[in-house]
Parts: sequence; structure tokens; C-alpha cells
Amino acid sequence: MLEHWAGSVIAGLAIPRDRDAEFTASGPVDGLIGKVEQVRTNLVEWVDIAVREGIRDRSARGSTRSDAATATPEWVLMHIQRELAQHLGQLELTRDVLTQA
Repeated sequence: MLEHWAGSVIAGLAIPRDRDAEFTASGPVDGLIGKVEQVRTNLVEWVDIAVREGIRDRSARGSTRSDAATATPEWVLMHIQRELAQHLGQLELTRDVLTQA
């Protein structure tokens, strides 16, 4: 989600998105930690692009939303924030279920 909206839509990087795989991902935690760190690093630059330039690629594909065609950079950043908050809550619930004694 983050790479699509920030990397592809805002920064125009054409990062491929596989929505189905986002919900079935598996593998070692170390690889995921590295990926998260890379995206966090990239996000700083992508937000800067949004603030200074706006949206570079309104035709980016990979979302079920049609808002990208008319969205403001602020809308895209708020959409990212909302999605991150939502998914954090889902992760916290999953953690609580898995670590329940």
C-alpha cells in the first residue's frame, strides 16, 4: 500500500503492486524487517516530493480506488496515514491473540 501510494503515485516510480500477495505474505521476519526499514527511508523522500512537487503519476495502477486521478498530495498522504493506522490496529490485535497465555 505504502509503496503504491507514496512510491508510485507520488514519486512516479512504477513499483509493481500485488494486492492479493499483500494479504498472504509469508517468510522470514528478518527479510520483512529489512523491507520495512527500506520503505521508511524512502518515505522521507516521497513525502518531500509530495510537499514540493505534488503528484507525479496520476495513472499509477494498483489500487481499487479511483481517487488518484483527482487527489491532492495532502489527500494521498492522509490516505496513507489512515491505512497505516488501520493496519497497525490489525497487527496489534493479531499480536495479542498470538501472545495470549
